[in-house]
Amino acid sequence: MSAQLEDDYRREPRQVHDALRLGFERSSRNRTARRFDIGLAGATVRITILDEAIEALFRACYGHLEQPENGNPPDATIDVWPAADAAAHGLDASLLAARPASAWGRLVFDSQRRYFHDWRPRSDAALDVTARSIVACFPDPSALTMDERAKPLHRLVGGLLSQWGAAMVHGALVAHRDRAVLIVGAGGSGKSTTALAARLAGLDYLGDDYVGLATRDGTATGYSLFASGLVGPGPLDQLGSANGAPASPFPDAASLPGEVKKLVYFSGGMRRESRLGAILLPRVGSGPDTVVSPSGQPDFLLAAAPHSLLANSQDRTVALDVMARTAGLVPVWRAVLGHDMAGVVASLTSLAERSALA
Repeated sequence: MSAQLEDDYRREPRQVHDALRLGFERSSRNRTARRFDIGLAGATVRITILDEAIEALFRACYGHLEQPENGNPPDATIDVWPAADAAAHGLDASLLAARPASAWGRLVFDSQRRYFHDWRPRSDAALDVTARSIVACFPDPSALTMDERAKPLHRLVGGLLSQWGAAMVHGALVAHRDRAVLIVGAGGSGKSTTALAARLAGLDYLGDDYVGLATRDGTATGYSLFASGLVGPGPLDQLGSANGAPASPFPDAASLPGEVKKLVYFSGGMRRESRLGAILLPRVGSGPDTVVSPSGQPDFLLAAAPHSLLANSQDRTVALDVMARTAGLVPVWRAVLGHDMAGVVASLTSLAERSALA
């Protein structure tokens, strides 16, 4: 830790986890538990929430993954209680009063990387990797940053995926018929615009920013994680009122520095998973036409690994292994994106169809 972080952070992540768990248990004595199961990258996660507004946020983001309880114990759990109960439990001064200076918060973990604390200006969440358990204390969603509302707990969810051999990848995922294309690139590369344009054109949209990835039985599968999208100013800024994508129900929420995008949640038409057929590494070009050319595993890992592995709790060895094996199972392509969005979508469709015929 840096000296400044040591000054700010006076607790071990395990202490935070235990305090949050105690707060959840106390809060649950006086509140109605709202519970639902989701399928998360091939496993079952049980979400229990003790507040109606927080439940609405989680259902907006994870509701498309809901599945019936089957009577078996879940593979992992997520428990969330409201910050309004913190003072009553004596946790406001001992835990929740200390806030990170950064608007983005910090991810803090112990030397064994068993306990993680997602330390935010308005919320706290902790992961016990061994127990496959996340516990969080959230305020009203209108007090959260757009990052938290778009993909709640994403810094910790990757740590769960690692436990069943899956990875969380910084990228977008779209599908045509029975094949998906994973779109990976740094901010400004055009991946979000490409994915959202594909949805408007009728392709299946599985997610943007972070998606799941796993390889089993010689095939690679992409998984939807969050039913949200961030739309910047431009030709797609009307997406919030089109194609089953309602505007954010939490319009007064805080923004992070430099945020100019609009958050939308997709109310329907979200596919949960799809066999992966290709990987696309885009960059924005200067002409009207989209040009696609072959690439390879090293380029994919260079594009995906830094943003996928930093600032989240997933096991880096597991994630790198999943990504490397994926690039050995499906072709990797580069794309110089043209200004003609119809041409961009046509290129995606062609890659999906080509992989289905291979």
